[in-house]
Amino acid sequence: MPTPPGPELRKVTLNLYSDDVTRMEQVYGFGWSTVVRELVHDHTFKMHEIIKRPKTLGDLADDK
Repeated sequence: MPTPPGPELRKVTLNLYSDDVTRMEQVYGFGWSTVVRELVHDHTFKMHEIIKRPKTLGDLADDK
């Protein structure tokens, strides 16, 4: 079955710890790299939301 269209993909080399890859293969089987891609996507989306949000005086007080 073809993969449904989505955001454009870019192939990159990512060095991961061998034990982590083994665990991902055990837990998710074939397609574990898709899970990693989604984890990275979710993380970068959350970080982007944090970065673009203007800081308030309350935020600055919390940075102690």
